[in-house]
Amino acid sequence: MIETNIRIVQPGTRLALTVRRAEVITQSCSADLLERACSALRKRHGLAAVASHGQKILFVATQKTVPNLVIQEDDWRLELKDSGSTLDLRFTNRADRNLLAQLLERALIAQIERGTDLWALEGYRIWYQKKPFLCRSGIAAYRRAEIASVVIDEVGIGLAVDVSTAFFSTQSVAQFFDESLPENERRRLLQKFEYLSARQIGQKGTLLYDLGKSQSKCYFDSFAAGMRADSPITLRVQGRNYSSLVDYYAQKHGMTVGGEIPVARVTFFGIDRPQPVLADRLYLRIMNDALPDSLTQVDKIVPAERCEWLEGFWESLGEKPLGQHLPGLLEGFWQPPKEKVFGFDSPALIFGKKKILPAPRSGDFNAMQAHYRDRLSYLNQYGCFQVPPTIARVLRVAAPQHFGEAVAHQLASNICRKLSRWTAKDIRPEVILYDSTEEAVNRLRREREPGVVLFVFNQDDPATYFNLAFELQGWRIKRITQAQFAEMAQGFQFASAAGGRSQVVQSPKGWEGFLNMNALDLLQQMDCVPYAPARPLHYEARLSIDVGADRRHFALSLLICRLGHSQPFRLETTVAIKSDPKKETINELILRDEIVRLCQRAVQAGFTKLSSILFLRDGRECGREKEGIQAAREQLEQISFLTTDARFDVVDFHKNSLKQIRLWNRNNDGTVENAWEGDGIMLDRRTVVLMNTGAVTLHQGTAEPVMICGHDERTNMLHVAADSHSSSQLNWSSPRVAQRLPIELKRTDDDLKNRAAQEIRRIK
Repeated sequence: MIETNIRIVQPGTRLALTVRRAEVITQSCSADLLERACSALRKRHGLAAVASHGQKILFVATQKTVPNLVIQEDDWRLELKDSGSTLDLRFTNRADRNLLAQLLERALIAQIERGTDLWALEGYRIWYQKKPFLCRSGIAAYRRAEIASVVIDEVGIGLAVDVSTAFFSTQSVAQFFDESLPENERRRLLQKFEYLSARQIGQKGTLLYDLGKSQSKCYFDSFAAGMRADSPITLRVQGRNYSSLVDYYAQKHGMTVGGEIPVARVTFFGIDRPQPVLADRLYLRIMNDALPDSLTQVDKIVPAERCEWLEGFWESLGEKPLGQHLPGLLEGFWQPPKEKVFGFDSPALIFGKKKILPAPRSGDFNAMQAHYRDRLSYLNQYGCFQVPPTIARVLRVAAPQHFGEAVAHQLASNICRKLSRWTAKDIRPEVILYDSTEEAVNRLRREREPGVVLFVFNQDDPATYFNLAFELQGWRIKRITQAQFAEMAQGFQFASAAGGRSQVVQSPKGWEGFLNMNALDLLQQMDCVPYAPARPLHYEARLSIDVGADRRHFALSLLICRLGHSQPFRLETTVAIKSDPKKETINELILRDEIVRLCQRAVQAGFTKLSSILFLRDGRECGREKEGIQAAREQLEQISFLTTDARFDVVDFHKNSLKQIRLWNRNNDGTVENAWEGDGIMLDRRTVVLMNTGAVTLHQGTAEPVMICGHDERTNMLHVAADSHSSSQLNWSSPRVAQRLPIELKRTDDDLKNRAAQEIRRIK
């Protein structure tokens, strides 16, 4: 039976809550100021409050008079007073549901804040355990609880708590930059700091600023060499002057600090200029990519362990986890009724020669496993579903001279053999041995036309990875690090053969998998389609919209899948510059034009008169983006991309489950294990939670679902979810396992990360 990590607030759909109104008195009211007032009530008095939309009113979850409150800074003042009136919020009133959910979520957070030893770092929804559960290789691993509320139609208000893992250095910034150490040791620690912080040019490492009684997040700017806590400075904070950091910490935080403590400069959110702080209070927040091998699996929490941790978390809050005067929770985790649960089988897939790999038998675990295993076998036997007629017939392989011609030729010829089999075209290898990256780049740029290159590069200079794309514009590049290739090359054994050539006596362990991984990536660089859904999808086209993490670029990816037509399949991604990097939203006119431009290219390729399209906005559509999407419709009809009566739907696609929701299966014997690929639940008519990965192919940790929210109740969300699951099965880079994201969103995500990295390197 499907079970979630959600607890339902009593008494479900009959939930009612009387709240008091509090009046906000301020000269200039904003949403930010109202949230500050809510936060102050929670921190000072343990009260949950939410702001009334468009009014200077707070709704406070209390039966008593709301305490008077004043908060102010240099240029503003806010006063909060009880209005003397109350309001009844009821779940049966749809307009009240979101207010109820926010209030109960904040009530839970108030109890965590005041009744546990957990500490917050990133806002008030993520709470860390006091001590790490593991310390290894200079890194401390902490479990943390992530809090969210959710409205569930016909059920009630749910509170979802998930557990995740965060890593911090055990050494402080002061220790990493210890000026008393010998030069060699200082250099080693500095290199370690750079690696663990995963810093890039133009980016800053994230730090934990730990003052004991409080913790906050900041970003490393520089180490203040030679500066100490008692060094005389002019420091002004919130309208007050301090003569040194010793003076600041004594007056502001009541702390006695040693004058000899070194200093680092950091930036805080909302404060642009770097601020001096004690370097021995700063610890690196370490991202997963920088973890040593011994810690890479620590954050993988299997469902049974996750469930046990969450049960312990709720027990630690006692019988009234929302407070004495607020409702309790129904027993156990929510198990959705059958009418809210759905499950999609993996789709049948079509390969070359029109050969179809059938869909696995519904509910048959072994058949599903076999289906994933057979994908690569079918590709080997029948080849690609679609190969462009203009496919490159030469694969250049650029490798450092020191690997030797025999090893480089073995890589090139083996990969070309696979590509030739899959494409049914003769793909020839051309090996380029180089002494410097510049030499290889210059040789490739002398070619008459850009082609496809497999480039073995030196990972010790990270800029090389991104400079290759900049220097070889127009080329399709697959990169392999020297470390990856060296590990393989060491396993070869050669013997002399006739004509002076070397013959392979023994290939390294894992060579076949290494070849498959790189050949499959090259296949996609060549615009080949290894396989596609063998049955029509509910939407003939899916167009994803994604904004980069730096907000400098946005990407569109268009997937067209319509079997039975002369042009059955197309996938194209484009990246464009955003007009305003300070905001998440995309200008609606620019968005409209890029949508039309992308679809125009599809029309030129023969894709016309589509009868349906689904737009997927990664995250949440904001600003006037919806107007931009709707404005594109008329033009898409004019260029004959869409029919005049085409189905036209828009959804928000949350790659990371917006509400920290997890699903698992609870068996009849009480054991807990991952749900299956394709399982999901409907929270309401417009919101689904979908598992694209699961028990069949996921062998570590708990599967992470995605959440999809429709803009219109007329949108059939089961159709949206079914197509999303089918698209996620196009995991061409690793056919034997499931993929979390639909292929079109995976492409926008990857391309935006690459573009951001290229821009950073270009600035260097």
